[in-house]
Amino acid sequence: GMEDQVGSLEEGKDADLIIVDLDFAHMQPVYDVMSQIVYAATGLEVDTVFCRGDLLLHGKKWTKNSERYDLSGPGQGYSDT
Repeated sequence: GMEDQVGSLEEGKDADLIIVDLDFAHMQPVYDVMSQIVYAATGLEVDTVFCRGDLLLHGKKWTKNSERYDLSGPGQGYSDT
C-alpha cells in the first residue's frame, strides 16, 4: 500500500496541513474546533498551508514554493516541471 508515503505526519511522507486562525469575532466562542471550522469559517481564517510537505502559505502570504502548484481553482495540483 501507500503506508510508507501517507497516513501520518512523519519526515519523508507527503502531507497536507492547514493552520486556521480562530482569533476572529465570528469564530468565537469555540466549544468544538471542528464544528466551528465547518460551520463558521469562510476561508479568510486560513493562516498557513502545507501541501505535500511544502510550505505554500505562511502568515496569510504566499511563499516561493507556491509557484510549483496550480492555484487557479479546485481540482488543480502539483507540477514537477
